[in-house]
Amino acid sequence: AAVFSLPIIASFFPEEIGWRYAVVLSGILCAIWGVIYFIFAQEVLGKSINFKTGFEHNIEVTSKKDICLQVLFLIPIYGAMATLVWKLSGHPLQLLSSNTFKILITGILFLYIFNMTQTVRSNLQKIDGQVSSEKKYEFKQIIILSMIYALAFGSQLAVISMFPQFLESTFKLSVATAGMLGSSFAFMNLISRPAGGWVSDLIEKKRTLIFFTSGSMIGYIIMSQINSSWPLWSLLLIAFGCSMFLQAGTGACFAAVPLIR
Repeated sequence: AAVFSLPIIASFFPEEIGWRYAVVLSGILCAIWGVIYFIFAQEVLGKSINFKTGFEHNIEVTSKKDICLQVLFLIPIYGAMATLVWKLSGHPLQLLSSNTFKILITGILFLYIFNMTQTVRSNLQKIDGQVSSEKKYEFKQIIILSMIYALAFGSQLAVISMFPQFLESTFKLSVATAGMLGSSFAFMNLISRPAGGWVSDLIEKKRTLIFFTSGSMIGYIIMSQINSSWPLWSLLLIAFGCSMFLQAGTGACFAAVPLIR
């Protein structure tokens, strides 16, 4: 709803400042909802104190091989943050000075070393003891689910950020019209994501994930062929179809998480 309504709100104001008013209105609505949630939401008595968070807690693994996989899996996470800092320091955006770049990269490296050390230390202590068979699992399951979620949800965010501009430049649409049409890619989120989890409960979860992932790949291949000669109705049809598979794949990914252990 927000993706569709923000371009409409921005269209009531001059083009160069319309997006500012739309973002401000969105922030005000979020603040109001936050107050409502704070007033009316209640803690689960007797259970909320059991949810502990802190730097000393890590994902538990059950073998030394999985500890190595977990440490390796941290590299792309912190590498992505380092890449963002690098791109903001003159490659291509010059938003960070050279000294700020060095400080941030050093901080990211320190966080990685700290997280890696805590991961190895906390898990080695537990692995040295006897791990029951019902608690054993393979860490590669988490890696596979993370990659599927990156495909389903991460690529959706990438498309939403680029699709309206592509429509504007390719089909010579106004900014507001391109924004509203571009939001069609996320329109199926409300239905497709819970539907993906529901289908995953009816069918084998592995097959469901493969089916939705394959459908998403086919959808992206077709979308890569879009050009100015396409009618808008066919473009929207392809966008709806690809989005449906992506959102359903996200829901199916959520449905598979409890089965890891």
